Amino acid sequence: MPTNATATVIAVISTPVKVAGTWTDVLSSRFTNDNTGRMTYNGSRDIIADVMLTLTCSKTVNGTDTYLLHVFKNGVDSPNIRAEFAMDNSRDPNVALSGLLNMATGDYIELYVESTTGTDDITMTAANFRHPNLNSRGYETHLHPAYKQSRSPSRRPE
Repeated sequence: MPTNATATVIAVISTPVKVAGTWTDVLSSRFTNDNTGRMTYNGSRDIIADVMLTLTCSKTVNGTDTYLLHVFKNGVDSPNIRAEFAMDNSRDPNVALSGLLNMATGDYIELYVESTTGTDDITMTAANFRHPNLNSRGYETHLHPAYKQSRSPSRRPE
């Protein structure tokens, strides 16, 4: 999502909604991406995906609100990949989040956002949603420090 002007409507406090906007697939390997931001894994082996997201967001309504970004896998919240941030209409914060997910063929990930303090809409003006860089064994190459000791499938995080 190199540039976006579509606001994500926050109708209910503390209810995640899928981030609005048109996403563009710049370069992907073993994933297919649609323009709504859904990234589907098509690799032949299960992997541990190192999901990384950076974005810039804005809002036009006065006042400070707290937002929570979520990565959803197959339509379900992944609680280990979240980022909370506060913002007002005077600055456009940059936000980053990352985490590990087990992925099997056909699994998909998407970005959701919620406001925990109000119903002010938010616009993701730019975003980069990346999937793992895979090596020949089918595991991602940049493991979280807590998992560097083992690449065993039985020790994969959920």
